[in-house]
Amino acid sequence: MARARKHVSDVFWRFVPVSILVALVSYVVGKQVVEPHHRMIKVGLLLFVLVILIGFDTVYALYFFIVLFPYPSGIVMTSTNVILMTMIPLIWFVRARATGTRFFVRTEVDKWILVFILAYIVSLFNVDTTEDLVGGLNMVWRQVTAMALFYLLVTFVRDESQLERITKVIALSGALLALTGAVEVVSPGATLIPGWITTAQQMGKETLGYRLEGIRVGGAAQSDGLLSDYCGLCLWLMVIHFLRAKHPFARTFWLGISAVSLLVILATGNRGGVLSLGTAFAYSLWVFRRYMNPMRYVLLFCSVVVVFATAQFLLEEYTIAVSVIDRLAETRFKGLEPETRVGVWGPVFQRSLDHIFIGHGPWYAPVRGVARMFWPHNGYLFYLYTLGLFGLSVFLVIVYKLFRTSLRYAHPLASGTFLGTALSVFGVQLVQLVVAQMGTDHQRSTDFIYMYIIWLLFGLIAAAGNMVRQREISAAGEPVLPDSSGTLTQKPSRPKTGGGRGEG
Repeated sequence: MARARKHVSDVFWRFVPVSILVALVSYVVGKQVVEPHHRMIKVGLLLFVLVILIGFDTVYALYFFIVLFPYPSGIVMTSTNVILMTMIPLIWFVRARATGTRFFVRTEVDKWILVFILAYIVSLFNVDTTEDLVGGLNMVWRQVTAMALFYLLVTFVRDESQLERITKVIALSGALLALTGAVEVVSPGATLIPGWITTAQQMGKETLGYRLEGIRVGGAAQSDGLLSDYCGLCLWLMVIHFLRAKHPFARTFWLGISAVSLLVILATGNRGGVLSLGTAFAYSLWVFRRYMNPMRYVLLFCSVVVVFATAQFLLEEYTIAVSVIDRLAETRFKGLEPETRVGVWGPVFQRSLDHIFIGHGPWYAPVRGVARMFWPHNGYLFYLYTLGLFGLSVFLVIVYKLFRTSLRYAHPLASGTFLGTALSVFGVQLVQLVVAQMGTDHQRSTDFIYMYIIWLLFGLIAAAGNMVRQREISAAGEPVLPDSSGTLTQKPSRPKTGGGRGEG
């Protein structure tokens, strides 16, 4: 009898909890299918990330973050992007310590990144209010997580196959965001996931009425500038994989999402995004000049004109998107300033002079008491105001060094390989990003996306540069791997002796 009771008890405790768990999960899933709630969706995604972090290689969590980061959700302290990019490096650190694996790989800009963090900390000395201090510390936290993304990329992208895979993930991330822009073109104000992913602020009939003459598409990013810049950067990666694809289905896929991305970029009506893309295209003609001849230049120019004109015709005739050509034609300048920046750049620069060396602190508040400050709409002015000449100079040094790294695409050990092609395209993207920052600012306290785009590109360039350096070291002597600290070093070879066994 005792054995029978024990058997029944074992069966009860083995199956009943599992049955209850299955019933609860089924109930929650069923309810979400009928009446989805954005908080439950986010919790489910968070649990999914934790499963990936615990059960799989950390690189898959990195892929997951790259796909999801254009759709952050604000929480009390910060955003889901900051939380995720805090969790992923911490769990990776614990796993690396437990397995004796190197935590990160060093790069050529490490010391400058440390100085850049120092610039953020030093700028806090000029903070006046508790609100600005809390906001400034939050901005430092966000900046550190963006740099963590940089080091995760450098750590997990160590060869050409990994580089090709991560560029495909980034291209797909841009394609998904572009699709949300395409949805907005067809259905302005559409909601994709209630309470989370929407194409724009919900618009009433009266509000929508005056926008029927032309909307500036922002997609799920809800910002025409952000959507234009990210899709413009990802467009280059889509073109790379289109040209490299061998299977007809793959070529059709990459061509299709490239076309959608280009249409969405034009539908944003963002002049800065289009001009930065055009500047990057002009620079790419110089980068790839060895593959070009006069006839190819003519064909390429004609093709670009036809594609641009066709896309603009489709948007003007069959959508309610604003015409970027009209916006460019209507642009007026007062001196060297666009008319829309008059009264913005000047006052920000004048206020920057108050603390010109270390800035006012990382937190930029558009409203201070009764005084109103506009966003600088210029990444360099933003750094000048918040971090002063110190922080701005360090940022420019990092950009310069990474641009120098991108020029190594012509290195004999990289030329003609995917590594060389990717590195040259990364340089083109960097030029596009530098130009785009003249009309936008990636450091806004209200934006939880753009800062990660910046350091995502920085990480790709640094990772590719490390690969070229690794090939140099391998070609010069014995093959080497990074040591425990992540530094690429070469093993000292044995001194050569001149004779056989008997000679000492």
